[in-house]
Amino acid sequence: MDQLEKEAKLVRTALFDISTQNNDERTIEISFSSEEPVLRADGYEILDHSTTSVDLTRLNSGAGLFIDHDTSIRSQVGQIVNAWIDATTRKGRALIRFGRSALADDIWKNIESNVFPGVSVGYVSYKTKA
Repeated sequence: MDQLEKEAKLVRTALFDISTQNNDERTIEISFSSEEPVLRADGYEILDHSTTSVDLTRLNSGAGLFIDHDTSIRSQVGQIVNAWIDATTRKGRALIRFGRSALADDIWKNIESNVFPGVSVGYVSYKTKA
Protein backbone atom coordinates (compact mmCIF):
# COMPACT_ATOMS: atom_id res chain seq x y z
CA MET A 1 0.00 0.00 0.00
CA ASP A 2 1.28 3.48 -0.85
CA GLN A 3 2.18 5.79 2.01
CA LEU A 4 0.96 9.36 2.06
CA GLU A 5 3.07 12.39 2.84
CA LYS A 6 1.30 15.34 4.46
CA GLU A 7 1.99 18.69 2.86
CA ALA A 8 1.61 22.18 4.35
CA LYS A 9 -1.79 23.70 5.13
CA LEU A 10 -3.08 25.59 2.09
CA VAL A 11 -6.05 27.83 1.35
CA ARG A 12 -8.46 28.32 -1.54
CA THR A 13 -11.37 30.66 -2.06
CA ALA A 14 -14.89 29.28 -1.63
CA LEU A 15 -17.80 31.08 -3.24
CA PHE A 16 -21.30 31.35 -1.82
CA ASP A 17 -24.11 30.01 -4.00
CA ILE A 18 -26.61 32.83 -3.39
CA SER A 19 -29.42 30.84 -5.03
CA THR A 20 -29.29 28.41 -2.08
CA GLN A 21 -29.51 31.06 0.65
CA ASN A 22 -32.19 30.24 3.25
CA ASN A 23 -32.73 33.22 5.56
CA ASP A 24 -35.03 31.34 7.97
CA GLU A 25 -32.49 28.54 8.53
CA ARG A 26 -29.47 30.88 8.05
CA THR A 27 -27.92 28.38 5.63
CA ILE A 28 -26.15 28.74 2.32
CA GLU A 29 -24.11 26.44 0.09
CA ILE A 30 -20.52 27.03 -0.90
CA SER A 31 -18.32 25.50 -3.52
CA PHE A 32 -15.09 25.03 -1.57
CA SER A 33 -12.84 23.15 -3.98
CA SER A 34 -12.49 22.13 -7.59
CA GLU A 35 -10.09 20.54 -10.04
CA GLU A 36 -9.26 23.98 -11.45
CA PRO A 37 -5.43 24.37 -11.54
CA VAL A 38 -4.05 26.84 -8.98
CA LEU A 39 -0.52 28.21 -9.32
CA ARG A 40 1.61 27.48 -6.26
CA ALA A 41 5.31 28.23 -5.65
CA ASP A 42 6.38 24.87 -7.09
CA GLY A 43 3.94 24.71 -10.03
CA TYR A 44 0.26 24.14 -10.60
CA GLU A 45 -1.81 22.28 -8.02
CA ILE A 46 -4.78 20.26 -9.25
CA LEU A 47 -6.92 18.63 -6.58
CA ASP A 48 -8.25 15.17 -7.45
CA HIS A 49 -11.99 14.99 -6.68
CA SER A 50 -12.52 11.27 -7.18
CA THR A 51 -14.36 9.61 -4.29
CA THR A 52 -11.23 7.77 -3.13
CA SER A 53 -9.14 10.96 -3.03
CA VAL A 54 -11.21 13.20 -0.77
CA ASP A 55 -11.81 12.66 2.94
CA LEU A 56 -14.81 14.68 4.15
CA THR A 57 -15.05 12.96 7.54
CA ARG A 58 -14.01 16.02 9.55
CA LEU A 59 -16.33 18.35 7.66
CA ASN A 60 -19.26 15.97 8.07
CA SER A 61 -18.77 15.60 11.81
CA GLY A 62 -19.95 19.13 12.61
CA ALA A 63 -16.83 21.11 11.76
CA GLY A 64 -16.96 24.75 12.75
CA LEU A 65 -17.06 27.81 10.51
CA PHE A 66 -14.50 30.36 11.71
CA ILE A 67 -13.40 33.91 10.93
CA ASP A 68 -9.87 34.54 9.63
CA HIS A 69 -8.77 30.90 10.13
CA ASP A 70 -8.83 31.54 13.89
CA THR A 71 -10.19 28.30 15.34
CA SER A 72 -10.83 29.68 18.80
CA ILE A 73 -14.41 29.52 20.04
CA ARG A 74 -14.75 33.33 19.98
CA SER A 75 -14.25 33.27 16.19
CA GLN A 76 -16.78 30.54 15.42
CA VAL A 77 -19.75 31.91 13.48
CA GLY A 78 -21.38 28.67 12.38
CA GLN A 79 -20.85 25.09 11.35
CA ILE A 80 -20.72 22.78 8.38
CA VAL A 81 -24.06 20.97 8.05
CA ASN A 82 -23.06 18.67 5.20
CA ALA A 83 -20.18 18.38 2.71
CA TRP A 84 -20.03 16.36 -0.50
CA ILE A 85 -18.32 16.03 -3.86
CA ASP A 86 -20.60 16.89 -6.76
CA ALA A 87 -20.03 14.01 -9.18
CA THR A 88 -21.11 16.07 -12.19
CA THR A 89 -19.01 19.18 -11.67
CA ARG A 90 -16.27 17.43 -9.61
CA LYS A 91 -16.40 20.24 -7.05
CA GLY A 92 -16.44 20.09 -3.28
CA ARG A 93 -19.63 21.62 -1.91
CA ALA A 94 -20.94 22.24 1.58
CA LEU A 95 -24.09 23.48 3.25
CA ILE A 96 -23.11 25.85 6.06
CA ARG A 97 -25.25 27.29 8.86
CA PHE A 98 -24.57 30.58 10.62
CA GLY A 99 -25.16 30.99 14.34
CA ARG A 100 -26.95 33.81 16.18
CA SER A 101 -23.98 35.55 17.83
CA ALA A 102 -23.36 39.22 17.09
CA LEU A 103 -20.34 38.31 14.97
CA ALA A 104 -22.26 35.63 13.03
CA ASP A 105 -25.09 38.11 12.54
CA ASP A 106 -22.72 40.71 11.07
CA ILE A 107 -21.27 38.15 8.65
CA TRP A 108 -24.75 36.92 7.64
CA LYS A 109 -25.88 40.50 6.95
CA ASN A 110 -22.85 41.02 4.72
CA ILE A 111 -23.69 37.85 2.80
CA GLU A 112 -27.30 39.02 2.41
CA SER A 113 -26.15 42.34 0.98
CA ASN A 114 -23.60 40.56 -1.25
CA VAL A 115 -20.64 42.33 0.39
CA PHE A 116 -18.96 38.96 1.03
CA PRO A 117 -19.00 36.80 -2.12
CA GLY A 118 -17.23 33.91 -0.42
CA VAL A 119 -14.85 32.60 2.19
CA SER A 120 -11.34 31.22 2.43
CA VAL A 121 -11.03 27.48 3.05
CA GLY A 122 -8.02 25.88 4.70
CA TYR A 123 -7.04 22.33 3.77
CA VAL A 124 -4.18 19.87 3.89
CA SER A 125 -3.23 17.90 0.82
CA TYR A 126 -1.31 14.66 0.71
CA LYS A 127 0.90 13.21 -1.95
CA THR A 128 1.90 9.61 -2.44
CA LYS A 129 5.44 8.76 -1.33
CA ALA A 130 7.47 6.96 -3.95
